[in-house]
Amino acid sequence: MTEPIRKHLVLFMISSFLFWTALYVYVPILAPYGRHLGGSMTVVGLIIASYGLMQLLFRIPLGVWSDRIGRRKPFLVAGLLLLAASGIGLALSPTPEWMILARALGGLAACSWVIWAITYAGYFDSSRTTTAMSHLAVNAALGQLVSTYGGGWIADAYGWQMPFYVGAGLALLSILFLLPLPDTAVAESGKITLRRIKAIGASGTLLFVSSIAAAGQFVNFVTIYGFTPVYATQIGATNVQQGTLILVGMACQMVSSYIGGSWCAYRFGNRGTILVAFLVTGIGSLLIPYSETLAQLYMAQAIGGFGRGLMQPILMALAVQSVPQGERGTAMGIFQAVYAIGMFSGPALGGVLGDWFGLGGLFVFTAVLCVASAGVIGMKKLEA
Repeated sequence: MTEPIRKHLVLFMISSFLFWTALYVYVPILAPYGRHLGGSMTVVGLIIASYGLMQLLFRIPLGVWSDRIGRRKPFLVAGLLLLAASGIGLALSPTPEWMILARALGGLAACSWVIWAITYAGYFDSSRTTTAMSHLAVNAALGQLVSTYGGGWIADAYGWQMPFYVGAGLALLSILFLLPLPDTAVAESGKITLRRIKAIGASGTLLFVSSIAAAGQFVNFVTIYGFTPVYATQIGATNVQQGTLILVGMACQMVSSYIGGSWCAYRFGNRGTILVAFLVTGIGSLLIPYSETLAQLYMAQAIGGFGRGLMQPILMALAVQSVPQGERGTAMGIFQAVYAIGMFSGPALGGVLGDWFGLGGLFVFTAVLCVASAGVIGMKKLEA
């Protein structure tokens, strides 16, 4: 790897890190703040679900658009500007309903993760795609870890709205590190047709790993990004403790993201690693409603976080590994759009189920879904 490429990688990873800190610095207090403004569990679910809905609708068009014009960098900058606007909008929201709209803007900004992923993968040979996705997943998990922990402290020290303003500032800072990077033309760009999009989307491996990822995101957005913070509040957690709760889950996710993509996949295979990941995540979900103290809840978060991290880089790599560079935006867009179904349906359905059956019943449901997903994976042969 040449020195200019090394410099580009460093700047890219710093910018990507700031992207995730901007996106997640207010996650520990997002659902509790919606409740603070008077929102029901259903409305809080819609606040969280709006984030996934935008990604469901726009990730495929964004990936296709990027492939057609052969550009990546303008989409990254635009996403960061939208992210800054989302943070300001959340801070100024007078009602929970306004938070739905502002969070949806953040979901639109998060669509750019399609471009972040394929841009970074483009720095590496296709044989190292899994390793590249492992590096990116660890960087993302580190950004989420630092920001979510700090977000709780910021909210306690400076009030509910401050984490939203900090998120906006971090998004703008990310742009400064991104601007020096060249926007290299993508090989074979401009050849994406509707027929080719259908052909890429019809790939058996792509559809399967996307569907499995959707199940994983359903669980994620019901638990760690959705109603686990609400449950923590019910057992007496402060804003700082909310941040610590997510810190524990993110730390375990960061560690397992690295070993999942760089060790487990090569030693135990893709299918075996993902199967175990779902079972471990299910155990973490099942333990949540039986956690009577914060220490017990931290343990449940640690187990669930470890399971989530194991599967993430492998699924991302499988989505694009056999796809040419000029079509990876489309493939990654399809992958992330399909798994966004889980990001949207998880909190939307979870809010309704939480109102009907309580949080305990909701977490048991996610555990059952994890076991069912593991069973499906056990019957499917995944490509290397």
